Amino acid sequence: MNNKTLYKVIITVCIVVGIVAGAMFAKQLSDRRNAEKTLSELSESTTAKAEGAPKAAQVNVPATPEVTEEPTGAEKTKLLMEKLGIEDPGKEIDFDSLREEKNEDIYSWLYIPGSVIDYPVLQHPTDNAYYLHHNIDNSAGYPGCIYSELYNSKDYSDRVTVLYGHNMRNGTMFADLHLFEDEEYFENTPYFFIYTPEGLNIYEIFAAFEHTDEHLMMKHDFKVDYEFEQFFKMIKDTRQMNSHVRDGIEINTEDKIVILSTCVTGRDNHRYLVVGRLVE
Repeated sequence: MNNKTLYKVIITVCIVVGIVAGAMFAKQLSDRRNAEKTLSELSESTTAKAEGAPKAAQVNVPATPEVTEEPTGAEKTKLLMEKLGIEDPGKEIDFDSLREEKNEDIYSWLYIPGSVIDYPVLQHPTDNAYYLHHNIDNSAGYPGCIYSELYNSKDYSDRVTVLYGHNMRNGTMFADLHLFEDEEYFENTPYFFIYTPEGLNIYEIFAAFEHTDEHLMMKHDFKVDYEFEQFFKMIKDTRQMNSHVRDGIEINTEDKIVILSTCVTGRDNHRYLVVGRLVE
């Protein structure tokens, strides 16, 4: 084979490789856009319509219920929200339909007012990293899903539950956790909400801060009182830039905590955490 022929072969191979790579990139981009569109449509579909009748399982009970016996879970939640002056998020979520139509691993829904964070939460039955690399339709790639690992139960009964999501450059998934770096946003956003098939959990945001990339559930045994107390003492004592701790909240071993975790741009060995305490 002379040099001219070899040159043509090399050019041909490069062109073929370029075409294949371009096709793969186009597919990945298409999958990402489809996944983001699906999540956006799901978010819109869970927003309660003013004229629609609320589902009995949700917190949207009649404004003046006749409570002659012990209030139901939904009624207690509504009374608590009224007492704390919390606006009802007004979401209606049919978990049976979500699981049947979208993904059977969906087990709850996370909503943070004033942000794009309005997503289902998933947990894969065997692979902790699955939804780090897969979308709600099980296609591989970004943006992934909001998810927990098998270290946590799915009923939020653990002392500490960690939810993960990508810090997407286009502002989706958990990118808006970084809004809490702004003190005004932190002060004006005191709660996040997690819907489950059993009802609505309200979490008071205790802190938002940058932390190492240590695996929280493997590094700390939160079932041990001392470990639990020391971790939250560390949070309370943090004085980093863009980190905030809400005054007047004392964390104790009876509390149920949810930590939202995402990456920090340009700092691969750090994570940004938003910590909420279940309001009983």
